[in-house]
Amino acid sequence: MEPIKPPAFVAPALPLAAGAFAGALMAFHWTAPAVASVASRVEALCWSLVALALLLWKLRKAASSAPASTLILGLALGLLSATVQESAPEARAKWPDLQRPMAASVELTGPWQPGHFGWSAPARLRQLTQSQPEGEDLATTVPRRLILHLPDLDSPPPVEGRLHVRGMLRRSQPPRNGVELPPGPWRLQVKSRRLVTVEEGPGVLLSVSESLRSRVTDAWQTALTHGSPSAQNSSHGLALTRALILGDTTQLPPSWRRVLRRTGLAHLTAVSGLHVGLLMILTLAAGAWLPRLPQLLLCLPPLTLYLLLVGPRPSLLRAASMGLLAVAALLLKRPPGAAQALSLFVLAVVLIHPALVLDLGFRLSVFATAGLVILAPLYARAWISESAAGEGDSLHPRWGRPLAAAILTPIATWPVALPAFHLLPIAAPILNLAFVPWTGVCLVAGLLWTGLALLSPTLAALTLPILDLLTLPFAFLTRVPVTGFDALPLVAGPLTASLYTVVALLIARFPRRSAPAVLGLVLLCLQPQASALDSQRPLELIFLDVGQGDAILLRDGDRTMLIDGGGSFSADFGGRVLLPALAARGLRRLDTLVLTHPDRDHCGGLIDIADYLPVRRVASAPRHLPSSCLQRLLFVPAALGGSPSQRLAFKPLFPDTELNVGRFRLWVLHPPVTTNIPRDNNASVVLLVTVNLGDADQPTFLLTGDVEATAEAHLLRRYPHLQANILHIPHHGSKTSTTPGLLNTLQPRWALLSAGPSNPYGHPHHQTLRRLKEREIPLLRTDRDGAITFQLGKRGTWIEVGSPLPRGGE
Repeated sequence: MEPIKPPAFVAPALPLAAGAFAGALMAFHWTAPAVASVASRVEALCWSLVALALLLWKLRKAASSAPASTLILGLALGLLSATVQESAPEARAKWPDLQRPMAASVELTGPWQPGHFGWSAPARLRQLTQSQPEGEDLATTVPRRLILHLPDLDSPPPVEGRLHVRGMLRRSQPPRNGVELPPGPWRLQVKSRRLVTVEEGPGVLLSVSESLRSRVTDAWQTALTHGSPSAQNSSHGLALTRALILGDTTQLPPSWRRVLRRTGLAHLTAVSGLHVGLLMILTLAAGAWLPRLPQLLLCLPPLTLYLLLVGPRPSLLRAASMGLLAVAALLLKRPPGAAQALSLFVLAVVLIHPALVLDLGFRLSVFATAGLVILAPLYARAWISESAAGEGDSLHPRWGRPLAAAILTPIATWPVALPAFHLLPIAAPILNLAFVPWTGVCLVAGLLWTGLALLSPTLAALTLPILDLLTLPFAFLTRVPVTGFDALPLVAGPLTASLYTVVALLIARFPRRSAPAVLGLVLLCLQPQASALDSQRPLELIFLDVGQGDAILLRDGDRTMLIDGGGSFSADFGGRVLLPALAARGLRRLDTLVLTHPDRDHCGGLIDIADYLPVRRVASAPRHLPSSCLQRLLFVPAALGGSPSQRLAFKPLFPDTELNVGRFRLWVLHPPVTTNIPRDNNASVVLLVTVNLGDADQPTFLLTGDVEATAEAHLLRRYPHLQANILHIPHHGSKTSTTPGLLNTLQPRWALLSAGPSNPYGHPHHQTLRRLKEREIPLLRTDRDGAITFQLGKRGTWIEVGSPLPRGGE
């Protein structure tokens, strides 16, 4: 059989799919309110009528085949599909009272995943009911998608199809740090396994999928237990194999996940086209001795098994659909068109399940694939033609397509990735050239090792060190110091990110004639940093909104100090919260990180942010050095039995130690060197912040960490005449802190408090609020006011500019 030569570029469905995708996004943006209202219902109805009119008009003029006309048809289809199927029901629904429990009928749509507080699985809500005070129960189907949480169990919950559960519906709100961030997903939290009953057993596909997944993971675990004790404690090779095959990154070290995001390589752990392509190549190679038809049909069983093993992930569905369409095209003796297959898949998703356009993984997969199969061939062909005509640098045809793919694929994801991750991975094109092929090698090795683990766990245990050796390039990335040249922190909305993308595409297409475009892109990207270099910028003290935790930023121009960094049990708190807050203020590095004490809500974000921004040093009390949190902040973990390497300088904080950042001067008041203070909240570092203003008065802040009554009494005995204009309320307003003696001695003009909204600890306590109100001390709170910013005025007084002035003492 003669080989089929595909044409240059054929994708008739591309304008239709692009229009449908854009129309669905528009529908969700305009007609999916969080609460029901008359305006939202009218808006949903209007957009539905407009979409229907456009659709009828286009169908009447079906003879026209211009791309612009097809684009309009796609826009109408997307608007109509999303409005009718998803947006309009939410606009009409009456939402439940989130302060009271409710009963729900949910259908699992993915496997159970372990977490810090139990197990979670994605689910689709079939019906939600809640008893109402007026008598009649409320029944609704919104939100349509949620995450079901079950309490901690020794083993994962059994696979069950449709469940009836009783719990609380929650959704975390984004922090208010001057950056628009999306809220978290809806979560249905169940307190006990007894509150879950099975309404309907799992379907055949779900049962087979879970059985297959359990068989593979059990084989991995068995092989691990047969290995050496060091491998049983941690095997990076097995963790990477799990991530590459199943797309489950929970076993990867958190530092690996952060560095992959910073370098633009996070897509390597997403199950997508690389996996499907390698699987099909291995299958075709194994069946090379067969005739063409059986050889192509041989690809279907492994692909089906892999779909059942991993589950219906959007990126895998996209890759598998394109692979099946390619096989079908070859069976029909037609040239396989990757761009046409991608377009048909997107069109089908918008018409069948339009809510997927809101899924970040789906959008990243679609945009990356578009850069690979649409932009890369066009650019490669143009570069090679110009090179042959002597109009550009010499470029061999063999390297044109890989080079274009490495450059264009990351750029194509910018409209989605920049608003989501707040990082512009500058080094991604170069790193992709090296790590994409190496990831393919690791994936093939992982698949072969998995087959060996299924057959002989003992042999698999003996060969496990090979997998660990293959992970050395990834481990090397974590040991490279953060310089700020591999990724640019950047806050950009979808429109701004799209503008960056267009400018970058112009630069890549016309490198010799794009000097103005290069200058424009540099100016756009560096615009936020210009404010950081402003010598006239006033001194600032900023209490960032980090929920239940502390994060305090001292800033004098480009000199910065971050005192604590918040933190939570959710993944990458620093990347999701701290990084956009700092990037929005034009900060690309931090001079000093100060840890007051090693609790997660103070230290967790510091560990994360040190993997994104260059940091010069870390300061804390020496008694905190043995803590695991400070160890992870200061040292890079050992790889394959090596010794940990120190990545940041450490400055010990003793009483009366002085720290400087710009014109800020910080004096350490607590904890003492003696060991009679226990290593709990009372061992927090207490800092007195002053400002060097020459002969003028020095306005002061007292930053107290989480000290309680015992440490406050010790502090007042050592410094009986301590004064502070602004007091950081200790321990988030706990009743065990902020004693009357402390308030009477300091007599602050302002009080600042950092706590999470509706936190389970009851912070701030009503007794603390009463003490402040009795003394008429105005209180600012991050849970109510968001980020709080104080700037130093021209007369040497601090002016609060970050939130509206509250009523005194509330």
